[in-house]
Amino acid sequence: MSAYSELVKRLIQELHAIDVRLAKLEEVILARNPQPIAISEPELLAMPDHLRKTFMVLSKIGKATAFEVSLRTGRARACECNYLNQLVYMGFLEKRSEPRPGAVRKVAVFSIARRDMGRVQEKSIPQNALSTLPNSEQ
Repeated sequence: MSAYSELVKRLIQELHAIDVRLAKLEEVILARNPQPIAISEPELLAMPDHLRKTFMVLSKIGKATAFEVSLRTGRARACECNYLNQLVYMGFLEKRSEPRPGAVRKVAVFSIARRDMGRVQEKSIPQNALSTLPNSEQ
């Protein structure tokens, strides 16, 4: 009977450990919470096909590295990294460096840009800027 009670105790401990791991997984999944697409339909349709595919995959995942996106698109990681950086430059995505478990250094993590960030805009030189320069530089 002693072996039976030890087995039951061990099974209960295993079930408890599984329950704790499951709770942690639920927290991670709920924290990811993918954001809805933050661009209009005309903007999405005006986007080149290769960038649109990358953008749509990332919008479904929510937050990912270039490697994770490349697994879903079937394209090379270097290509996806290039496309993701183009989307960052265009203002559709955000890029952050985050530590990853098991990684020696931080990796770039991409996510959909928030609405309040706006788009990257070209900066024009104000009309009165030239008048403020010294005479030797005009």
